[in-house]
Amino acid sequence: MHKAIDLGPIKKFLSTIDWKLLLFLVLFMDVKIAIKIVAIVLIYFLRPDFRLGLRLPFGPLKGVSRLPLFYAGVIVIALLDWVLYGLYANGNYDFALVIGLAFWLLCLLSIHQVKLSVERSDTVMLHRTLLVFFVINAAVSVLMLLKIMVVTGSMNPYLFQGDHQKYFISTGDYIHGLTFDTSGTNAMINAFGVAYFLYRKQAGMILLCMSVMLLTGSNATDLLLVICLVAIFFFRSDRDQRSLIIICLFLLILFTVKVSPQNHNYALNTFGAMLLKRNIVTERPDPYIPRITDIPDSLLTPERRRKKIATLYMDSVSYLYYLYKDSIYLHQFGVHMPVPPRKPPPITNGLEYQSRDDTTQIRLTLLQFIRDEQLDSPVNRAGTDAGKIPGKLVAFRQTAGFLDQHPWKLITGNGMGRFSSRLAFRSTALGIVGRYPSGLRYIDPDFRDLHLALYIYYFTKGPNFRSVINTPDSEYDRLLTEYGLGGTMLFLLFYAGYFIRDRKRLSYGIPLLFLMAGGFFIGYWFEQLSVVVLFEFMMLLDRKEGEERLTLQDK
Repeated sequence: MHKAIDLGPIKKFLSTIDWKLLLFLVLFMDVKIAIKIVAIVLIYFLRPDFRLGLRLPFGPLKGVSRLPLFYAGVIVIALLDWVLYGLYANGNYDFALVIGLAFWLLCLLSIHQVKLSVERSDTVMLHRTLLVFFVINAAVSVLMLLKIMVVTGSMNPYLFQGDHQKYFISTGDYIHGLTFDTSGTNAMINAFGVAYFLYRKQAGMILLCMSVMLLTGSNATDLLLVICLVAIFFFRSDRDQRSLIIICLFLLILFTVKVSPQNHNYALNTFGAMLLKRNIVTERPDPYIPRITDIPDSLLTPERRRKKIATLYMDSVSYLYYLYKDSIYLHQFGVHMPVPPRKPPPITNGLEYQSRDDTTQIRLTLLQFIRDEQLDSPVNRAGTDAGKIPGKLVAFRQTAGFLDQHPWKLITGNGMGRFSSRLAFRSTALGIVGRYPSGLRYIDPDFRDLHLALYIYYFTKGPNFRSVINTPDSEYDRLLTEYGLGGTMLFLLFYAGYFIRDRKRLSYGIPLLFLMAGGFFIGYWFEQLSVVVLFEFMMLLDRKEGEERLTLQDK
């Protein structure tokens, strides 16, 4: 008789996972806002607790706040701007305001739930929950890669130029991971994983997260993580960790040299242009030059037509010899061995292997928007420095110019959704970052003529312009322009300060702080409701462990 499989260890492992937390993370980090709302409703149904424990550093509610006061503070500033600027008279803006406030409320409600999980579960259970989350995310990412390999018929789709270079340098854009959000979101999640597992010395998980992060092809995240790993190597590591860091850096080099060299060249070109102040090469090299055999006879002179016939004849002879050369050789010795036909190598200068500049629906919409709003002048003005510096730096210049012209808006900003945010882009009803009712469209003139014009300039050009490095996305830009110095100080004191105040108790929390601080330069992460909630959970867990270590030392 066959011996029964012992499921005891598996059941024991599954019993040590916080399933409520895992389910919440999986659902809440999904890209669709409807699923995020379901996640919030479900977790509060399973764990109905609304005692947020917010405390002010002064007044009758003075005390140590259980949660960051930042979220409540920016809501207050948004409402203050709504009154000060008389925005309540515009019904379309009122609708946008409600959506923006709802996003900040979701941030507050989500950190409350992860805080409850950290408070009520032991650290072993929380670490295993995190482990399962990263494994699931990696599995989904690998499945996405396998699907691309099947579609392309290539073991390395990062070098596959067929199908008009749909994949090739853009292969990483399709590795979305568990959130089904952008590949940049997946890259940041796995960068957190590398730092987290490095301090826990789990080599297998480090390599897994590092590999998935590289697959996404996010150069900005790669750079952030490299800086972070180098700093850990020299200042906060032991011998085992240094060995793991060297392996991670070797994987990065191997990927850029062997797997996706064209992405490596693109990154060098972009960052080199920034440092050397030369024009950025925005088009792919090797433009399409048709072979004479691909040109119709009607377009050829008599002499070139004869050359085409000769070329076709030579190609046919060469191909037949290529197919039967082994049989011809063996026939001299009286051996007949048919050779199965083999497909000749692809001619990579054919149309199929060149990038296709399709006029997509979103591009048509943006072009029509330019005509409707008569934005030719602002769009062209926004693109003055295109090719010289990345669009993201152009956006920072626009911000500096705007605040210089409107110094009184330095205090509380221009108002929520009125200059630099996903909400500002969403409320255009152009379908840039999700659906929005066209009848309730709201576009502030300052946003339209600056950041929106900049975005339109790049995203109505060729596919090589449509990169994260050319978008105005940045949380720092958002805070300064829409919430002013008041919102920026709230962020520094009551969000960054909330986590930094326990820095002596942190281990992997220190590199997480660096990665998240760097990430805020390249995305509107608070509004995406994905990476930030994972960051907050991992920071709270690290702080809890630090407190437990200090308690044991005191005993």
